[in-house]
Amino acid sequence: MQLLIIKLAKEELLEDLLTALTASGLDTACIVDSSSIQKFMGQRIPIFAGLRTEMDHYSYCKVIIARVLYPESLEEFRRLLKRSKIDFGDLENGTALLLPCEEL
Repeated sequence: MQLLIIKLAKEELLEDLLTALTASGLDTACIVDSSSIQKFMGQRIPIFAGLRTEMDHYSYCKVIIARVLYPESLEEFRRLLKRSKIDFGDLENGTALLLPCEEL
């Protein structure tokens, strides 16, 4: 089993990403509304308040977590990402990690 963790940085990619997850059988994923550390620092730590406008492009952040049971699901997901032109090699879109894990 593997754990897929995606930090999505562009809101306009969410619908296509969720469609790809669902179509590839990774439909038990969990979506977490989150905040980037840059946004948090700009809002909560006074010394960084002046940088708030520079940090606005970090304002969107969703974390999606899914367990991957079958390699075929992962291959289908990758194919659908490519078709939707979602590239996590471009850090402006976000980051995707795949970690090996085992159940308790």
